[in-house]
Amino acid sequence: MNKLICPSILSVLMTLGCASAALDSPAVLTQPSAETRQLIIHAIANMLRGAQVQIADDALTQNSILTVHRSLLAGRDLGSVDRFQLIINGDECFLVHLNTQNRQSLEGVDCVALATE
Repeated sequence: MNKLICPSILSVLMTLGCASAALDSPAVLTQPSAETRQLIIHAIANMLRGAQVQIADDALTQNSILTVHRSLLAGRDLGSVDRFQLIINGDECFLVHLNTQNRQSLEGVDCVALATE
């Protein structure tokens, strides 16, 4: 009997996860600040296993994509680029590492969906 319940629960959870991702919209910051920048840097460091990064004051204010060049992380060109996207899902902002699809919630960060043209 347990064998029948587990696949059913797994199916429901997978459906909810896919439905949630379908509600993602590219976003930009609405109130960038030094604190917001630190939260984003911390999220990036978590997804890059503790790498030290710096971002511009206006990062994620005009578009939803942020690119981090590994040469800036290691002091030499490692030939790889990490791309991140700010998204909004409901009222919550997330930073998604596009290389791995890992995402981190950005609590305390305000963002708004980009207008589609």
